[in-house]
Amino acid sequence: MEKRPKLVAKPQLSTTNSREKWIEAGYTKNNSLSARDSRVAVVSRLAHYCLKVHGMQPEQVFNWMKKQAKTPDTLTRLAVDFLKQYVEFCKQDHKDIVISKGRGKNPDKKILNKNNYLHKLHDNSISGNVARSRRFMSQVGGIRIHDDDMIEVAMPTVIKKGQYDDEEAEPLTAEQAREVIGLTRDHRARVIYNFMNDTAFRISETGLVTDSDFDLESNPPSVKLPRLSSKGVRGNGVRYLRDSTARLVKTLLRDNPDNFTFRKTNHQTLVSFRHAELKKIKIVYRKLGMTQTYEDSGRSKYNMHSWRKRCGTEYARNNNESLSHGYLRHSKYLAQYLIKTKEERIEAFRRAEVDLAVDEANKQKIRIKRLESEKSELQQTKERNDELEQRMKEFEQQQIQMMQLIQSGKATLQGIQNSETRMKLTTKAILQ
Repeated sequence: MEKRPKLVAKPQLSTTNSREKWIEAGYTKNNSLSARDSRVAVVSRLAHYCLKVHGMQPEQVFNWMKKQAKTPDTLTRLAVDFLKQYVEFCKQDHKDIVISKGRGKNPDKKILNKNNYLHKLHDNSISGNVARSRRFMSQVGGIRIHDDDMIEVAMPTVIKKGQYDDEEAEPLTAEQAREVIGLTRDHRARVIYNFMNDTAFRISETGLVTDSDFDLESNPPSVKLPRLSSKGVRGNGVRYLRDSTARLVKTLLRDNPDNFTFRKTNHQTLVSFRHAELKKIKIVYRKLGMTQTYEDSGRSKYNMHSWRKRCGTEYARNNNESLSHGYLRHSKYLAQYLIKTKEERIEAFRRAEVDLAVDEANKQKIRIKRLESEKSELQQTKERNDELEQRMKEFEQQQIQMMQLIQSGKATLQGIQNSETRMKLTTKAILQ
């Protein structure tokens, strides 16, 4: 009788997952709005690729491949070629694909400009985008590609993790930061800029901060990291604020501890908050002539992320690159930052505090406060030294008194011994 393994054919894996369910699963799995937005962006780019190259929606392409393929090997080769072409699509700008932005039916939104056409992806982003598209193909289209087959899909060379920041942006100088805040009329926006400047929070993470996350009475004032960052990663620890920033934050606090501190209202979505703040700062950048773009990607050099880059730059200048990356929560360096004691982290922030200050008056106030603190510490040290000197004098006086008592005791003892000797001699003489 022929031997057979003890295997049971399981039901066919589900292929009925819809695009909408797959997108919504990004939020339910990670409890992160940004994770859902990321899936929306992946599906949107994939749909643009399918419509431009193949003339149909992604789901229609998947169904065509399954019908066309007579064998699993043929289906795999079709899927690999699909992803190969998608990688090339992601490497190029597509000025014929105009992305509609904003509300309403403004015809000007359809006019081609540098902001509203589909840009190519950064080389570091293509691999992750293809991986998510492959997951979409598997969970929605029912077409699964083995890792060994993905060798055929050539990915661009990427910069190693930890050697680049998580978004393209140029750091703001103190002068530029001062000018941006000076031209910003909205008070809430000015508080946000100062907050991001001190904490290196991303704009989405800033939108997740609630009133209960702050401890503005501590020294220095601090804020807890969001429970989930904009990238769906669990936060841990706190970041610190300058005293002037803490005073600004107090103006936005409400009685509700669950109030989103920096959003206009608690009903404002995170996406709406991010877009609104980006729109505000772009207006200021244009007034200052800060409209330069990167040649390879076409993205603006100055954006909301420039505040985070400024914080990292000043932190590194006053400490070191490793501590700076740790403060910015780059995963490669985060462990090195977390092993520092609380006092060491605060001291590192104190060293960078002066250069983080935007206004010259604030810089002087911080310097004066630091000098006063040092003066106070010196005064306390002097008082302790004076106290020790006084104690030393008292101790020396006690030693002298002790020596005198010892000498007196010795003399008394000697007198007693002499008396005993005389008594013995007298007793001996009487007996004789």
